[in-house]
Amino acid sequence: MRLDQKIEERRLRYKAMAGVFEFFGVIGSALLIIALIALLVTMGAWLADDLSQSFSALQQGVTDALIVK
Repeated sequence: MRLDQKIEERRLRYKAMAGVFEFFGVIGSALLIIALIALLVTMGAWLADDLSQSFSALQQGVTDALIVK
């Protein structure tokens, strides 16, 4: 009977540790998802700025080529 109690206590302890590790895994994953979303938003803003500058330079080049000064 004593061996069964030790086995059951150990099993409960492992279940509790697994629950704690699962909790921290969920929290870590949520933080990682938030960080990746922030990176995507930053990249989108950079892309919008870069495209506007690129098209501005392209438009200036076309305008200079078409207009004879």
